[in-house]
Amino acid sequence: MVSRIVETLVQAEINRADQGDSLKNLVTGALVVGAIRRLGPVGLILGTGYVLGKAYIRRRALERIEQKKWLEAHPEQETEIYAETAGMLPHQPETPLNFQSKKKASVKNSPA
Repeated sequence: MVSRIVETLVQAEINRADQGDSLKNLVTGALVVGAIRRLGPVGLILGTGYVLGKAYIRRRALERIEQKKWLEAHPEQETEIYAETAGMLPHQPETPLNFQSKKKASVKNSPA
């Protein structure tokens, strides 16, 4: 019963990923369902992980879109957020460090 639900969810995710070619999605979905059934519990775990991972990514993307819309509606909050995070940055010294090393002419690298 649980395997059927996971197989259906995996097929739905495959169809959602590539909506243009339905025959390709049908064949890919059938192969994935066969692989999940053959692998048994391991296939069930992998299929569940795939579906949960895609759901997590989709949820994070929606949260970012909502946050961007909210910041556009409240521009005064955006400056306050950046001002708070600026205090969390590491202390920057007044004199910058020079990481560029001077190349020394060596006998090995000089052209003959």
